[in-house]
Amino acid sequence: MKNIIKVFLVAFICQLCVIAKAEKLKKQISLGAKVRVILDSNSTADKVWVTYKNHLWSTRFYKIPNIQMERTEKDNLFHISFLPTEKGAYISINFKRDLSIEDFIIEPGDSIVCTLYNDKWYFTGRGHEKFQCQYDVLEAKKFIPRDMSTPPKETRISKLVVLDDPYTEYLIKDFKRNLKSTYTASEIALNVLEWHKENLSDFAYNLIKANIVSQSEDASTKLLLKVKSVYGENNTNETNRIQLLKKVSELYSARRKYDLRIFSDTVLASSAMFLSFETSSSDIASYNNLKNNFKGFLRDRLLTVFFLRNLNLVNWLRDVLPLIDDKNCKELLLTKVNALAPGQPAFDFSLQNTSKKNVSLKDFKGKVILMDFWFTGCGSCEQLTEALKPVVDHFRNNSNVAFVGVSIDGDFEGWKKSVKSGLYSNEGSIDLYTNGLKSKHPIIKHYGFSGYPNLLLIDGYGKIITGSPPRPGWTAPSKAKELIELIERNLAKI
Repeated sequence: MKNIIKVFLVAFICQLCVIAKAEKLKKQISLGAKVRVILDSNSTADKVWVTYKNHLWSTRFYKIPNIQMERTEKDNLFHISFLPTEKGAYISINFKRDLSIEDFIIEPGDSIVCTLYNDKWYFTGRGHEKFQCQYDVLEAKKFIPRDMSTPPKETRISKLVVLDDPYTEYLIKDFKRNLKSTYTASEIALNVLEWHKENLSDFAYNLIKANIVSQSEDASTKLLLKVKSVYGENNTNETNRIQLLKKVSELYSARRKYDLRIFSDTVLASSAMFLSFETSSSDIASYNNLKNNFKGFLRDRLLTVFFLRNLNLVNWLRDVLPLIDDKNCKELLLTKVNALAPGQPAFDFSLQNTSKKNVSLKDFKGKVILMDFWFTGCGSCEQLTEALKPVVDHFRNNSNVAFVGVSIDGDFEGWKKSVKSGLYSNEGSIDLYTNGLKSKHPIIKHYGFSGYPNLLLIDGYGKIITGSPPRPGWTAPSKAKELIELIERNLAKI
């Protein structure tokens, strides 16, 4: 009899635990999370945006639609909604480029007050320790010593750097110093994380840690790719070029690195930096690695990011789509394929130029069009404008190529001022405006853009060439050449 009573007691206690856990989860979901942003009296910002995505996607994945909230009140309060069973979200707070918060993890039930005072962020409220940890990690990385040595004077023939002995030796030492600096920064970040560990949930701790080490591996890989891209071919001193590439490859292989296998697939599938790192290459080897060496939900997420970054590889996507089980991943890919896949009709737009005259897609019949979508205050948009200059210059005298900028700014006069500044528009570009509708304009909704800048290449028949053209940048200078070659190949088809 006693044994029977014990069994019933144990079952009853277990049932109470299950009910309590369910009630706690239900309460968290109903609460969602809150973020209040308070700016000091010195701030000139009149608007604040908070951006996030469901399904724990990072806001940095700009081709995945986000939820963007705008407030203009002095005491900005934002409500974050979670889907059932979601453990958290990445949120970004934007109002001024240098002081914005990007991809901080927030969890259900949090109510965090973010106060900006004298260009520093302070956090209070339920769950604030998580934000303080992520902010401290970013601040600590600023104290990494920087190399102050003076590089030898460059000698150039045309646009190529002459790799003489002193310059080759400098590049090797500089690469070694940068690898060391990258590793040191991540070690400092991990120490800061450990200091905050007792105030974090296991989920937040492991996710932040996975992001730190993945970012370190990604930065090291980009250092190597940058050297190979700039000095990999067509250099004036072949012997030194071979020596440089051999040495930096050896240094990269021998670097102190992290083992990402210590993290569960669940954590890695939510790690923004891991997903970015593993999908940074767009070749067949990278695709096969993702398809064959990962499984389950993690593979679904990796393949989704890979193809959203490389919509020109849609033929591969058709083969792998049946392997993807996650409903959200499959919907994202199908939506993008339908709108941005090569051969699809481009959106038939009609947008105002700076003279308030309508410009339509049909006005560019017979021309290859490179469209650049941007907004005022977007630092990456400024960088892309500068990186596109060689491409614009190459086709300056070719009337069959059009460079079209589309801004999602809300204020017409403010947009005209930005165009005139030259920060977002190259000379000779055609500048258009989403008629005050900003991101709600049908062209933005059609393509599903939720982050900027975005490039889109359209052929002379009004069809998509690619939704992911080669994108020039300081880490990928060779992309300008690739973009020029892609445009020229399509000019030949007109």
